Amino acid sequence: MSVPISRREQSKAEFVNTAYDLHVLTIKLCTKMDKRLTFFLGQPMCLLAGKCHEHAKAANSVFPRNKMDAQLRRDHLTEANCAVQALYSFLDIAYGLHQVTKGKVTDDELMEWLDTAAREAKLIAGVKDDDVKRFKTLPDGPL
Repeated sequence: MSVPISRREQSKAEFVNTAYDLHVLTIKLCTKMDKRLTFFLGQPMCLLAGKCHEHAKAANSVFPRNKMDAQLRRDHLTEANCAVQALYSFLDIAYGLHQVTKGKVTDDELMEWLDTAAREAKLIAGVKDDDVKRFKTLPDGPL
């Protein structure tokens, strides 16, 4: 049976889908920027978005059976969050260099980009908080 729309909740793995969306959107919008800054802005931004997506998928692939596994999952989530925060810095630089609003990237696209990055950071923080509660009773060593 399906769940009515009014009773649906957000998926626990939504952070993986949002990381994918951020990666695709970053590639799409970086290819619109000035080609002279590809190696200074576009390429690092795409690498950071890819790193966020990679670590989000890796974290989602870890099924903790002990505290070491839970720490590995948390480390991947931390790396994904660090990549999102660094991407924010590059977005600020691109905006400061007028590569966004005066370039081919519109204000609406910039807002979508920022909203997606903010949503990803919020989802990662939520998953980390949930993990602390879920995994506090795990055994110390490997099983």
